[in-house]
Amino acid sequence: SRVTLKTNWRFKDAPGITALSNAILAGTENIAAISNDHDDCHFNDITQSSLQDLLNACLPHFSQMRSLASPQDALQHLRKLAILCAWKKGPWSVGQCNSAFDSALRQQWQVSNRDDWYHGKPFMILRNNYDLSVYNGDIGVIWNDLAWIDSGDVIQSIPIHDLSDAEPLFASSIHKSQGSQFDAVHVLLPDIHTEHLNRSLYYTGVTRAKQAIHIWSCGEPLKSCCEQEIERHTGLGFRLAEITSD
Repeated sequence: SRVTLKTNWRFKDAPGITALSNAILAGTENIAAISNDHDDCHFNDITQSSLQDLLNACLPHFSQMRSLASPQDALQHLRKLAILCAWKKGPWSVGQCNSAFDSALRQQWQVSNRDDWYHGKPFMILRNNYDLSVYNGDIGVIWNDLAWIDSGDVIQSIPIHDLSDAEPLFASSIHKSQGSQFDAVHVLLPDIHTEHLNRSLYYTGVTRAKQAIHIWSCGEPLKSCCEQEIERHTGLGFRLAEITSD
């Protein structure tokens, strides 16, 4: 028998996110129309000025980092907003967005290009370091002369010179965001046709948001995402069939 769960408690206060995630699962074509009925769901067409528009929308969030009282407050602040990209390199990628926001903050805070890690800069750990008890996917922030890291169960600090295998965290990949949630999320879907842009990826990005979702794309990529459903062949179904038949 099959059980279908119809009530989504995760987004009970965000009906637009609920409607959008359900539409993605159903493969609905005209999902952009959902924003007409819900204040928590926004669609933005990608144009030549869109990167600047994204900066204007999200830079104030990162600019507040230095005005917070403590590194703990800064780490909590990072949970309020996420910019999620489908790609690590190229147009509308993690690399492009991180570079744009880093440059904007350096100018605003008058930070030298010689300083890789400056006060208030967010980052993500890319590789496990068991000696330091920091792990792939942990987020952190530079606070004065220390790198403060949130591993979920504990917040700790390490000297900046021990910070290796890390990258800026103004934007991250949709894949890296799995398991996390943020108050507001901006999902970037470039006009590139590939199997990588599928319904599963789109759904994952949208469901990281708790209060507001902003989609940056154009009609064709949105349509392609909803049409392409990824199939995972894990062998679990065959194993379960073997067990139940024993």
